[in-house]
Amino acid sequence: MMREYVVTLKNFEDSQQFYYDMETEGGNLFIPNRTVDLTERRPISRNTHYMLTDEEALQLQLDPRVEAVELSEKELGLEIRPMEYLTDQTGLWNKSSSTIASDLNWGILRVFEGIQRTNWGSDGTKNVTGTVNFTNLGRNVDVVIVDGIINPSHPEFAVNPDGTGGSRVIRYNWYQHNPVIKGTAAGNYPYDALFNNTTFDGFNDHGAHVAGIAVGNTLGWARAANIYNMYAYSQEDGNFHIDYIRHFHSVKPVNPITGVKNPTIVNMSYTLSATLTISQITKVVFRGQTIIPSGGGLTPAQRQQYGLWGASNATEAATTLTLYNRSAARDADLLDAINEGVICLGAAGNEGLYIDVPGGIDYNNACVFNNVAYFYHRGPSQGAPPRVICVGSIDVSKFDNKASYSNTGPRIDVFSPGTQIISAHKTSGMPDTRNPEFFLKKLSGTSMATPQVCGLLACVLEIFPNLKQDEAMEYIKKYAVLNQIYETTPKSFSNFFSLNGADNRYLKARRERELSGVVHPKINFYQFKTNSQVYPRPRIRRYG
Repeated sequence: MMREYVVTLKNFEDSQQFYYDMETEGGNLFIPNRTVDLTERRPISRNTHYMLTDEEALQLQLDPRVEAVELSEKELGLEIRPMEYLTDQTGLWNKSSSTIASDLNWGILRVFEGIQRTNWGSDGTKNVTGTVNFTNLGRNVDVVIVDGIINPSHPEFAVNPDGTGGSRVIRYNWYQHNPVIKGTAAGNYPYDALFNNTTFDGFNDHGAHVAGIAVGNTLGWARAANIYNMYAYSQEDGNFHIDYIRHFHSVKPVNPITGVKNPTIVNMSYTLSATLTISQITKVVFRGQTIIPSGGGLTPAQRQQYGLWGASNATEAATTLTLYNRSAARDADLLDAINEGVICLGAAGNEGLYIDVPGGIDYNNACVFNNVAYFYHRGPSQGAPPRVICVGSIDVSKFDNKASYSNTGPRIDVFSPGTQIISAHKTSGMPDTRNPEFFLKKLSGTSMATPQVCGLLACVLEIFPNLKQDEAMEYIKKYAVLNQIYETTPKSFSNFFSLNGADNRYLKARRERELSGVVHPKINFYQFKTNSQVYPRPRIRRYG
């Protein structure tokens, strides 16, 4: 039986010869001895899609040019889903559970102060007062929100905080690059069709919310950044997202104001996941041991023991598991983008699952469903690949604990506020007082934690536009505050409040800049002050 496989090469330079070997008759020890049917060519990627038998795929994996041979996302039954938590928490003021028009993104205050105020939380004092003064707002930085489609007219994406001055959203025509990216004719990116299709409202709600946290003008961080947008949830385009962004970054001109290209930073608050029927899991490989479930499938005790006990299915009555999927093809695309200067961040995920690192004792744990192995402790494809900044979520508790839903483990780079975060919304919530046709709403998830980090880094990039991925990672880790997240014991797959080996690192904004041993004194990266007065919005000081 033929199925669609994605073949990932180790080196792009081998592509043309590999195409020839695959698509002409005859073959060596590893190439099928036939003309292999091509299903998708990706001219600037190391990934190509072919129709293969399972036996041919195994053999092709032995070709020294080949990094990986994996079933396509369609064959695996994977869906692209937002990294919003399963329950939609509307209302909540600040760290509580109701929304009013003067609410603020509590994460900004918490990250600026770098310390938890006494008794501040949904289980304590819900409202606190303070003033945050921004000196850098992400000017001349291109922030790409790969998610649902953003409404450029929402007041939160306007030039001015009062909703005036025009929109900062740039509806860039990604399809102009089709001749390079797909080898097809140029086209027009269908923003309006995607935005106006009510079937996609849930995704577009999510995209607006994520964007508001990263680049909103009253609820976000990079309040003067350029906002770009790409729809994440299309199977047709899903394989090409990073290709488009790589090419966009490579061909953009030098900004005459700064003398360098605008930095490109990408927020990915979505993932690939599959829902498996527990009773149909035929095998589990756990720490090198193979377990064959009995006729009834995995018992609850086995799921706990083997780390298949996520926050969303931690009941004895659970009949399905939602597991993230790591794709070597997507990992390769992200690594290539990073090597070309694009800064990438991804959400850790919301199943309360453990994420290990390569070489870790649980990295190769797998369960087999429909003859496909799912490596369930490797984390999501957009959030956990090497060098991507992987973000976990903090709860609204006065104890500063990890959110129970947030994935955890040693792969998480940093935790940031992600629960009951207020931001822009497309279809529902509290009407925005600047224009009641638009909404504000509170949502929770690692989707909300990741754009906090993205927006902060966009502000850093205004000062240091040549910053690259590893330096951005170093900045986040260097200035994060250690040992402020409440840690519970014991460490176990079923303790959803334990960091389970993740570094106890809470996101922090800093005024000075120190990187790779080079100190930059007296740079007013951010300034912060508090007082006893109540301000309905953070005060913003603009320069230039």
